[in-house]
Amino acid sequence: MSRTEVSAAFEEDSPIENAFWKFYESDDGKELYVELVTLARLAYATSQEKIGIKMLFEVVRYQRRLHQDHRAINNNFTALYARVIMADNPDLMGAFDIRR
Repeated sequence: MSRTEVSAAFEEDSPIENAFWKFYESDDGKELYVELVTLARLAYATSQEKIGIKMLFEVVRYQRRLHQDHRAINNNFTALYARVIMADNPDLMGAFDIRR
């Protein structure tokens, strides 16, 4: 998915968007993506109702805390992760409500 497609809702040269892409391309960002997709598939498959990306972020935080993994997860990235996840995973298209 291109940055342009994902970033359509953000103003040009947004500091949040720039920070997101830097994080997303890091090892931590890729690992978070995998964790979120796994949780999204599980939640969406069981209900086929909209799920909350912030809820998934909190589940990841909880799981990491149980494993003594204290890496921070930035709440500013939730909307962009939701967009990337739906764009990259056809089975999750429409799983999250997206605002402009």
